[in-house]
Amino acid sequence: MSRNPLNPSETGDEENETNSRLSMADVLTLPDFEQKIVTWIVRKKEVSLTEVAAYMEQDKESISTTLNTLKEQGFVKELEVEGEQHYRPCLAPKQRSRASKNLWQALD
Repeated sequence: MSRNPLNPSETGDEENETNSRLSMADVLTLPDFEQKIVTWIVRKKEVSLTEVAAYMEQDKESISTTLNTLKEQGFVKELEVEGEQHYRPCLAPKQRSRASKNLWQALD
């Protein structure tokens, strides 16, 4: 059975789900235009297609194409809210450092 790392919810393994999702470091590999969209969506938490088009000063059709590409790559997920397309970031949560507690205890 093949596993798609960009759709970890199908595996049912919550730990692997966090590890296999894209991170902000992956966002940095995107072209500038796409990177700007994703980082803005991350800050806003959820945005409509209309809002993205206005922010990027582009028409809805071209923004929709870009967002579909980002959705296919796993950077955003699409949902419908009151008949309008909305987008949320689909990135792994920031990992907490496990070493910091042990480090401070060792220094004491």
